[in-house]
Amino acid sequence: EALPLEVALRSDEWRPSYNKQPVTHIDSATIARLEPEEGWLEGGQLVTLHGNGFANTGPLFQCRFGSVEQPATFVSPRTALCHQPAFPAARQVMLQVTLDGQTSSP
Repeated sequence: EALPLEVALRSDEWRPSYNKQPVTHIDSATIARLEPEEGWLEGGQLVTLHGNGFANTGPLFQCRFGSVEQPATFVSPRTALCHQPAFPAARQVMLQVTLDGQTSSP
């Protein structure tokens, strides 16, 4: 749902200027299940995320494997795809998804 937003820039030297931009509220996405649940050290494995609330937010839609961000591909509100990055050693990492490039959900 797009909400109207008005931004006014004011200064003693400048006249006010107004710019109306739509703001869209996006609920948080949640991951319920991954396929596969394990990846390769060299990376490149395609991971399918099953959950709720995925949205096609373009380049802002990202997967976070630990602290490493990877672009996500929107399939449906319940399915997304990400390529697992390479890691120097075997370890467990948290996978999160962000729809806005900032806020992430497990």
